[in-house]
Parts: sequence; structure tokens; C-alpha cells
Amino acid sequence: MDSIYRFQELYRSHPLVLKSLSLYINLLEQGFNILFCWIPGHDGIVGNEKADIAAKSANAIMCPFVSVEDISEVLKSKFHTSWQNLWNAQTNNKLRSILNSVKGFKHCNFNRKTSVRLITGHTYFIHRHLLYSEPVPVCSTCNVDIFVRHILTECAKYNNLRLRWFSKVDLNLSDLLGDPPHPFSFEFIAGIGFINVI
Repeated sequence: MDSIYRFQELYRSHPLVLKSLSLYINLLEQGFNILFCWIPGHDGIVGNEKADIAAKSANAIMCPFVSVEDISEVLKSKFHTSWQNLWNAQTNNKLRSILNSVKGFKHCNFNRKTSVRLITGHTYFIHRHLLYSEPVPVCSTCNVDIFVRHILTECAKYNNLRLRWFSKVDLNLSDLLGDPPHPFSFEFIAGIGFINVI
């Protein structure tokens, strides 16, 4: 059994050897008695001896084995880096100011649907005017068109709640919904009554 482990140590990078060794050990554990024997098939035959020499020389320059898993990890890393570089180059994308990484975002206390609607700004409250052919809603406090960004970060009506939950008034969407999202975002959004119309 000692020679088996030395053999495994010597050839541990070759998948065929590892598979054979694993099968051998599995059969031994099941009680099978396996005998290996060497048969010198090329001995004494000129053509076969030349083939044997050629086979040994090819074996000497064998390329190191790289597993599919290793290749997959390298490719994933390259693709992710390329994708991240493209994302970093965005300048006119409103999501870029909230999400710095292409890995996505953590949902904090919201379900995925609510998180996506807040981050994209596509909520029922903001866009219902499109459904009913109504004018764009206007903030009664600030007299500006209402958007998610305005409600969550700009409207003076909610400054006291911003101070309560975040200890500051001047926030941006990244502070609330970025990666990681602020732990009190849900409480604030529920507190201003916006949670039910997202």
C-alpha cells in the first residue's frame, strides 16, 4: 500500500492516473485482490523497439495537465474583469451611481422585486401616470416632478426621518440602496409610507 501512495504523489496531476488509482483503491476496499504484471511487448522486435523509444520520448515532453475547473475559474475571472471594466466606463447610466460592482446588489430587508424597483426607479407610484394618461406627479412640498431619487434623498418633507434613521439629511441613492445597502433603508421607506406603493 506504501508504493501506491508514492505512485499517487508522483503522478497526482495526471487525470487518467488518478482515475485508475481511485478505481484500484475502491476495488481493494471492496475486497478484490488485484495483481499487476509487466509484459515487455516490444522486447526483441526491431520495429516495436523503435515505437517504444518514440513513445517514451513523447512521454518525456508531456504537457502538464490543467483541469477543466481551473480553466473555468480563469475564464470566469477574465470575463468578470472585462465586464467590470465596461461597467466602470459607464457615465450616463443612472444605475452606475448606485451599483459599483457587476456582482449585483444585496437585498437588505427588501424582497428582490422591491429592491429592483427602487434601484431602477420603476415603481407603481412614480409611473402610474403613464398607465392612466395623467400628468407627471409633482411634489407638493418641493414643487418638482416626483422620482424615487427625490422621495428618498431630496424631499424636504422627509428630512426629520432621514436624520432619525441615517443621522444626516444629505444622502444619495448609493447610501441607501448601494452595496451594501444601508441597514435602515427599509425602516425609512416604510416610515415615509412609500413601501406600499412601490
